[in-house]
Parts: sequence; C-alpha cells; structure tokens
Amino acid sequence: MLSDRSYMQADHERERLRALPWLLGVLAVAMVAELVLRSPWFQGTNALLLRLPLSIEGLRHGWLWTFLSYGLLNSATPLWALFLLAGLFIMGRELEPLLGPRRLVTLFAGALLLGGLAWTAANWRQGGGLAGCMPGLYGMLVFYACVYPDEPFRLLLFFFLPVTIRPRQLVLALLALDLLAFFLYELAGGVAPFAYAPSAHLGGMAAGWLCHRLWRGNEQEMGWRHPSAFWLRISAWLPRRRRPAPAPPRAAPAAEIEPPAATPAALRAEVDRILDKISSHGFGALTPAEKRTLDEARDFLSRR
Repeated sequence: MLSDRSYMQADHERERLRALPWLLGVLAVAMVAELVLRSPWFQGTNALLLRLPLSIEGLRHGWLWTFLSYGLLNSATPLWALFLLAGLFIMGRELEPLLGPRRLVTLFAGALLLGGLAWTAANWRQGGGLAGCMPGLYGMLVFYACVYPDEPFRLLLFFFLPVTIRPRQLVLALLALDLLAFFLYELAGGVAPFAYAPSAHLGGMAAGWLCHRLWRGNEQEMGWRHPSAFWLRISAWLPRRRRPAPAPPRAAPAAEIEPPAATPAALRAEVDRILDKISSHGFGALTPAEKRTLDEARDFLSRR
C-alpha cells in the first residue's frame, strides 16, 4: 500500500540535518566557555564577556557585532541553557528540511538581529543589557506556527505536567504575554522581572513572521524542492492562487486523462508515478487530475 513507502511511515528517517548540529554545537560550546570564564579562576578574562552582550553603552562605543553576539551568552542558569538548546533542537529539526541549511541560519540570525534592534529602540534612554538567544527561538517558533498552525504537539509544563497545545495557540499566548510586559515595564522605563526582555521577543517574532511572508510561494527554490517526502503534510496549507475564470469545456487529450484510482493498490501506483514526476519536473508540471489524485491520497491516509 501507499503507507509501505519509507517516507510515508511515522518513523521514517529524516533528511540529514546539516546546519542545526553546527548551530547547536556553537551555542553549546559558547555556554560551556561562559561558565568556565565566569569562574573565580578566570576573573582576568571577563573583559571578553563584557564585549559580547548587547548594551546601549557598547553601541555608543560602536560595538555593532553585539547585535548578534548577545545570542551566545545563555548560561546564566544552566537549566535555562538546556531548555533553550532543547527548544532549538525541536524547532530546527522540523524547519531545516523545509527551509534548507542557509535559510534556517538566516531565520535564526535575522530573529536575533531584529530582536536586538527592537530592544535597543525600547531601551535607548534607560540603558541596560541584553543576552540570550531567546529571540532566535521565538522567530523559529513563529515560522513553525505559520507553516503548521494547528498541528498539536505535547510539552512538559514545569517539566512534569504533560500539556497538548497547538502552535497557533502557543504563539498567541506568548504574544499577549510579551505585549503586556512591554507596556507595563519597558514602555514605562522599567525593567521586567527575571531579566525578561519583551521587546526583543517581539522583534524575534516579527522576524519569523516576515521570513514566512517573504519565502512562502518559493517552494521550488527552497527546501520544499523535494515535495515527495513532505507533500502530503504541507499540501493542506500551501496557498491556492486565484485563477482566471475557466474556459469553456473542451475535450482533453487522451494523455491528460487519468484513470480513477478505485483500489488502494491502484492509488499507490498512481501516487508513486506522480511523486516521481514531481521529483523530476517539479510540482508545476502536474495536471489537474494528478493534483486531485494527491488530494485523494492525503484524505485516504488521514482516515487510517
């Protein structure tokens, strides 16, 4: 049957990740280095740590690299650092097969940059500092929610209470929390509790949304250029472009008429042929009948 193909099984092997291991490795090394340099044995090297966080004073000295380097400092609390790495791993392994390595790194770095710019604009008068890659994680989360808004996933609230939530709901809750904290604290010239930086989080969210708006519709140029492995999952959210009014019906050539797939075996064979055609010529080469066959296959799998 169609589900016998390797990429249609729940435990199929994911496309090899290339950017995510490097990204996690760099952050993990930076976290360990920060813990070591903050120990009493290395007090003389703390000047290096002072040049990495984003601060108003540093920007006045021309330290523009801090718009990105602040994301390397995450180990103020080791447990929090592990939480950030786990979140980046969960989001990254879902997004890299869709975006590709370069766009995944661009999304993360762009969220850090826009988050840093938003924080700078909100805190230019009162000063302060910013550290942590949370804006990058927020950007990846928003992009994921734009792609899979209603796909439920489970998480452990307070590390022991299982909760099932949809990405759209999680993003809306975080957005409301950050907006509330922004108006109550940063906009009033105060500092939010727990070193919370709502303006940076809002900037990271905006970067994730902007990347999705800029990149959607370019599936053949992105990681979605291999739809044979992901088509049945993403076909539900791909935007359907408006088409002009159909011309009067005409007799279709015999080559465009596809026989109906009445049995599971016939459906499997037809979908195999269509997926091979997508891999060779792209999604735009499909006929309307072939697109309908893919929709029927997706509906068939959703009922299993």
